[in-house]
Amino acid sequence: MKHDNRRRSDNNRFDHERLRFAIRASGLYTGLFARRIGLSDSEPLYEVLTGQAPLTPALARRIHACYPQIDLEWLMTGLVGDAEPPAAGQSEV
Repeated sequence: MKHDNRRRSDNNRFDHERLRFAIRASGLYTGLFARRIGLSDSEPLYEVLTGQAPLTPALARRIHACYPQIDLEWLMTGLVGDAEPPAAGQSEV
């Protein structure tokens, strides 16, 4: 079993974390999610999930078009407005 050495972030600052969040929130497995957002195969998603490619603006827009409840700016940058969202368990105040 391959061990993932990437640091896990509670605020989804990495592209692969935000994409993983979107896929999980959809309730679909990766292949079906790919088809749902209009991709012919899931390879572009796996490239982001494995850190081989960034989450492109075009891919983020496809996701947002199907799931408008996922903020496009957050999906592309990890930021909401001008600030990073608080880490889990931290107050915004």
